Amino acid sequence: MRICVVGIGYVGLPLSMVLAESGHTVTGVDVKPRLIQEITRGETNIHEPGLRELLRKNLQNGSFKATLNIDEAVRESEAIFVTVGTPMSSDKKIEFEQLISSIKSIGRNLEKGHIVVIKSTVPPGTTQTIVKPILERESNLKAGKDFFLAFAPERVVEGNALREFRLVPKIVGGIDEESAKRAAQILKSLGGDIIIVSSPKVAEAAKLFDNIYRSVNIALGNELGIACERLGIDMHEACEAANKNYPRNRILPPGPGVGGYCLKKDPKMFCFELEKLGYKPRLISLATKLNNEMPLKIVQMVQEVYESMKKSIHGSKVLILGLAYKGRPETDDVRNSPSKVVIEKLMTLGANPVGYDPVVPENKAEQLGVAKVSLEKGFKDSSCLVVMTNHPSFLELNLERLTKLMAKPAGIVDGWHIFNQRRVKQLGLHYRCLGTGQEDGTIT
Repeated sequence: MRICVVGIGYVGLPLSMVLAESGHTVTGVDVKPRLIQEITRGETNIHEPGLRELLRKNLQNGSFKATLNIDEAVRESEAIFVTVGTPMSSDKKIEFEQLISSIKSIGRNLEKGHIVVIKSTVPPGTTQTIVKPILERESNLKAGKDFFLAFAPERVVEGNALREFRLVPKIVGGIDEESAKRAAQILKSLGGDIIIVSSPKVAEAAKLFDNIYRSVNIALGNELGIACERLGIDMHEACEAANKNYPRNRILPPGPGVGGYCLKKDPKMFCFELEKLGYKPRLISLATKLNNEMPLKIVQMVQEVYESMKKSIHGSKVLILGLAYKGRPETDDVRNSPSKVVIEKLMTLGANPVGYDPVVPENKAEQLGVAKVSLEKGFKDSSCLVVMTNHPSFLELNLERLTKLMAKPAGIVDGWHIFNQRRVKQLGLHYRCLGTGQEDGTIT
């Protein structure tokens, strides 16, 4: 098919490549001229293994092109996928501007037989109460009769999107049976199971459930980790024992907070919609609150390290190890990264943080308010190392060599249990780790 993908960022560009690889001819549309220029040259700043190679291949063989002209792209296509952002403002309001603008443009160029598939994350009911009326008004066509409309959420993980667009089950909710069927046929060409639900509203809710489940599960791990510190228990050992070969458990270890575009937003979006209906979700709200407090817990542990070293944090150099919001699968995405909170709080305490991340470029590090440095430069003269992501390469660091560069006394705050406590202490370093307590109840 001839397919138009509106919004070619972290979701839209990988989706476009997988569609092109599946035999479709794809036109990617965006409003950013510089982005279109970069993509047309075969360049992308999105860190996805294999993405740049696929982009150049599909540009060369003509199965993909990028344009600013949404009118022409829609008219030339048979199917339109919408992947634009739906951020939340500081006062919890969902910003529909990008979505509404795109839908208006699509509607003005809609023709009989078109299928429109919404993949942007939205509150339940949005496809039917916002998208459908705009498309019908702008096109003078009738949904379900003249054109078809469905919601099929994005469910892939950054850093593994190309693979997951094929393998992850795809949920489809159409405004009618034929809309669901047509959307499912396109998505089936990518591979993986197709799950057709009764309406777009159900599909929209299912997408939010994905990230709400993760948020609550992460919060449970964080709560248990804090509890274990008080109890003098190694949470990581207890967690591993509880999960091992036991099919009913998937307890997560504690971590320094959640980030990224979706996981921070989706639970809030769900709660906000329910609050408008007079119900305040307690568990989801509490999980969000607890997860948001974890970067502050890291800062507290940094302060404890400096107290144990009898050293002032003011004027001290602190190396932040990991700037992206996660390390596995690796990504260069720093949106809502917990590291930003830690960096800002350390600065208010008078510390001089610097950052290292194996995949985050300098310009994205600057978005967090910190300079990116090499490992050696970061360790040199720093008095504290703060582990903020679980990037696989951190497991292979030569601590013996690197910690010799630090300004002694020095310490490590390990947000991901990357390092062995005994090994670190043998190096003469002070050590704090989330979820690890001594038998007498004091934090190690």
